[in-house]
Amino acid sequence: AGGQPDLTAVKSDFVPGDKLIFYDDFTDMAGDESPPHWKVRGGTAELQVGEGIRQLTMATHGMYVSPNIKQLPGNFTMEVDTQFGTLTGNGNGMIWRFMTVPDGPQTLLINTRVQEEGTRVVIYAGNPDNPENIADTVVQVNPRQPIQFALWVQEGRIRFYLNGKRAADANQITLAPIKFIDMEAVVEGEVEGAYAAIRRARFAETSPDFSKTIMSGRYVTHGILFDVDSDRIKQDSAATIKMIASGIQASPSANFLIEGHTDSTGDAAHNMDLSR
Repeated sequence: AGGQPDLTAVKSDFVPGDKLIFYDDFTDMAGDESPPHWKVRGGTAELQVGEGIRQLTMATHGMYVSPNIKQLPGNFTMEVDTQFGTLTGNGNGMIWRFMTVPDGPQTLLINTRVQEEGTRVVIYAGNPDNPENIADTVVQVNPRQPIQFALWVQEGRIRFYLNGKRAADANQITLAPIKFIDMEAVVEGEVEGAYAAIRRARFAETSPDFSKTIMSGRYVTHGILFDVDSDRIKQDSAATIKMIASGIQASPSANFLIEGHTDSTGDAAHNMDLSR
């Protein structure tokens, strides 16, 4: 009606990095010890378990935990599965800081505050001496269920997702080298049952933007995975495949050679058939 086109938004899916840098789901942590892969300051990070769940729980406002990561590459992703306790007032949350030196100015800061009316996300990025406010938004997610924070830094572009919902997407940002990371727990003071908890944390190096890289000649990804001894693609590969397919569709005149490889398990003839 009226001759206007029917336009819909192009969905931006999060694509996890495929070269693992850091992973922790606290399966190797005993209840009477500090988390072996994190530095803890300002309080107690307590392991809580039950019904198949393991989480590192922080009930002290302002305490810090830092993953044992020496340096992040220019292109990386961060996935953190979180859970938050009793919500009152300003709610509970996490502040993630990305720095070149410990306790120094941040080249990237992500402040999340989980509240009944929605989760507020505020992000600063760029020059550590004068970072730019690139996002200040509220995302509707169920505050009583686990929330996944997902960060994707790629070629000067910063995307942040909550439970797969894109909360921020900014580009043309220059970040200083990231050599230190810490997370500050934001917990409502003296509220029974209030806490901020991590259930899983994963950092990985991701490939450069496919659409920018492929025209230079070659693109390699380790993000397309198969079931063992099978040509059936794992569900986790969907986002990577969609990104590559979009780049190919944007270059209709180009010719592409697609290669895949098995591992060395099994005999050569079987593996050749599986590769084909």
